[in-house]
Amino acid sequence: MKSDIMPDQTQFMAESPLYEEVGLDNAPEKPLSELEIKKRQQKKVMRIIIGLVTFLLVIGGIFAFIKFRYGSEEEASSEIEEVKLDEVIVGPFNQRLLELENELELADPNQEELPFPPIDFEISLEK
Repeated sequence: MKSDIMPDQTQFMAESPLYEEVGLDNAPEKPLSELEIKKRQQKKVMRIIIGLVTFLLVIGGIFAFIKFRYGSEEEASSEIEEVKLDEVIVGPFNQRLLELENELELADPNQEELPFPPIDFEISLEK
């Protein structure tokens, strides 16, 4: 048997040099010059500025989309109201039509405040 082969395979994982953690202490550190430090700081600042500008553009786009969407609906509703006012002035037929619409709104059963009629719960089929 070879001497480098261990009979106990569970010890292999603990003693294996492949799984040793390499720390940063072993890595040689190169001191940074002032120019390199300034460049790194400028890169950080540029990344922050680009991130803020992107964020503001996205927020601005959302607000513009909301304003465009709801602003056009308000303009459309005001145009519809103007058309209704013009129809009232046009003639008696349209005046009567508006009166009937108002009467229909007043006769809407969903707006009725009266209670429901009493219900007879003792209905039987034997009568």
